[in-house]
Amino acid sequence: MARKLKKTAANTKGTKAGTAVTVTAVMGASADLPFYYVNHIEISHSHYEFALTAGRAPAKLTEHNLREINEFHRLTIEPVIQLLIPPTVIPALIRALTIQQESYETTHGKLDKRDA
Repeated sequence: MARKLKKTAANTKGTKAGTAVTVTAVMGASADLPFYYVNHIEISHSHYEFALTAGRAPAKLTEHNLREINEFHRLTIEPVIQLLIPPTVIPALIRALTIQQESYETTHGKLDKRDA
């Protein structure tokens, strides 16, 4: 399935500044594309980028996890991926997530905001 993102070309060789182009990522085109299941995301930012650091909290806690929770009131997990995103992309990302959330809720029902 292709997902399209509208972009405006910068003034680069062979392209007029302000030319509208469609960038298309073809999903499933490569069997080698990494796939990560994550159920925890931390978001931070600097002047130059937003960082989404994602990992997976275990479904079943180990003895070590339980000790850490009881002693320090935290659960430390290992991140599996970090996405660095330029600030200029954030408004479009929020719009795209909102559209996908609305589509999901139309099909599967409202998401419980208390779980966020």
